[in-house]
Amino acid sequence: MDYVLQRLLHGVLTLLAVTIVVFLLSRLSGDPLSLILDPAATAADRAVELARLGLDRSYIDQYLIFLGNALGGDFGESIFYKAPAFSVFMQHLPATLELGVVAIAVSAAIAIPAGVVSAVRKGGILDTAAKAFALTGQSAPIFWIALMLVLVFSVVLGWLPTSGRGGLSHLVLPALTLGWYSNAFLMRVTRSSMLDVLDADYIRLARLEGLPERRIVWVHALKNAAGTIVTTLGLMTISLVTGAVVTETVFAWPGVGRLIVESIFHRDFPVVQAAVTVIAAIVILINLAVDLIFAWIDPRVRLG
Repeated sequence: MDYVLQRLLHGVLTLLAVTIVVFLLSRLSGDPLSLILDPAATAADRAVELARLGLDRSYIDQYLIFLGNALGGDFGESIFYKAPAFSVFMQHLPATLELGVVAIAVSAAIAIPAGVVSAVRKGGILDTAAKAFALTGQSAPIFWIALMLVLVFSVVLGWLPTSGRGGLSHLVLPALTLGWYSNAFLMRVTRSSMLDVLDADYIRLARLEGLPERRIVWVHALKNAAGTIVTTLGLMTISLVTGAVVTETVFAWPGVGRLIVESIFHRDFPVVQAAVTVIAAIVILINLAVDLIFAWIDPRVRLG
């Protein structure tokens, strides 16, 4: 319990630091009034709009007002969308969740079995192919992966659409792109963890007792390697947040990542602040959940 409270305290302090950084950066992104007011607007018109947005106050006052309102779920009104910033964020969140869940599911379904087989067949053809994919998958930029997938499956073969959110066909390329790096990373971690476990004394003892090799690998060994794999899945979830910005922009996917990019260009700082603050809170909770799950899976872990 002390560990949980300590992590929650650290999370609150981290979130507070994030809000300060985002607040300052959003104020340095440019003048939002240039998107609102007519070029022929007078100084009086500008003063009225500054007062309405609260931009006529000092940065300290603006931040304290922002923080107090944010605690109540009020991040202000979007300058571009003319709607509550939090509502704008929530409208785009389902698309990102859909994309992220599919990307993680596909990555886990491919990478974990491939990593296990690669470890069992160490030095073989499958192991060499898996290591080559893991190396190239972690080295290639995500935007390049996206462009190559579009070129092959949309331009050359004409099988899949290039952009937008619709049916399952629209989800394939963005999910593959978003999960590409995570797939390679998880495969590499699974292989490494399984190699460590397969060399353990209790695995040798299980073989001497005549247990089926399949049961040894997929039950006993994989269970003991699960702690590292679960931790990696948690890290993947966090990395998908940054990957979503590029992926959603390339494929015109109407999610939070694309919303943040467009809001930065529109100088819509209420939306940027809302999106980054909520995402930071989610990431902190995911980190805490991963640590607790890891401790539950592996009793050797001592919290505190």
